Amino acid sequence: MNETSKTPARTPVSRSAKVVLLSIGLVVSLCAVEVAVRVAGSVVKPTTWTDRPYAFFLPSDSHSLQDADPHPKAPGVFRVAVVGDSFTFGPHMQLGDTFPKKLEQMLNTNVGAQRVEVINRGHNGASTHLETELVKLVLRESPDLLILEITLNDAEPRLLTPEERAAVYRPKWLTWPIFSWWKSLGLVAKRVHNSQTVRNYIDYHSKFFKDPETHATFATSLNQIAVQAREAKVPLVAVVFPLFDFPINEQYPFKETHEIVGRDLQAAGIQAIDLTRAYRKIPPE
Repeated sequence: MNETSKTPARTPVSRSAKVVLLSIGLVVSLCAVEVAVRVAGSVVKPTTWTDRPYAFFLPSDSHSLQDADPHPKAPGVFRVAVVGDSFTFGPHMQLGDTFPKKLEQMLNTNVGAQRVEVINRGHNGASTHLETELVKLVLRESPDLLILEITLNDAEPRLLTPEERAAVYRPKWLTWPIFSWWKSLGLVAKRVHNSQTVRNYIDYHSKFFKDPETHATFATSLNQIAVQAREAKVPLVAVVFPLFDFPINEQYPFKETHEIVGRDLQAAGIQAIDLTRAYRKIPPE
């Protein structure tokens, strides 16, 4: 008579045990992701910038990171002075790569033409209201032409510190302490934060031209600059830059703001060039 061997019956795993095992697996997985994020963060270091590159070249009589100090105009030279914010100053760039110096280079390429000097008087973070004082100083340098560079944050009522400017777009919840030690969760939070930042960025650069008080300050400042230039008998032209954080296409979110700036310049009697069309369909990078 054959005896059939019997497999011992397995003891069923209780629901609570399953929950414990699942929890342990989840914790181990999260810890593994956390370790991976921390290791990647220690290997890939963010680039730290200053107002100029580590190795930069400036005129010998410059006592700042800006262009040469005020100096007499050489005989026969046509002097152009450019007043503006960081788009003119050109942070993280060589002075020679800023648009005023590139303009100088291009205007001096023709043999036999009158020599042109273009002075960069850009100031990081300056609004049009603050630039009324800069223009007073620049007009003392006897320019033959004054260029006023305008960016869409130029209606800001005051100069912001880098920390304040960063806080403008950053949702406050991203500063919660949990994101500083739970790196993987912080990585997910940053993705959500990016969407909110885009919305905050658009709202911020539009609101000052919609707010009657700050818009009036901007328009009044343009009028003051125009009056100063006329009294000094110096031709004045404005150049309006788009914001390059977005592609310049049909979805560019600041078309209305450019129209407002254009009307304000026209009301102040300032000839202007808006570069939005020139940069159309060029990738932001």
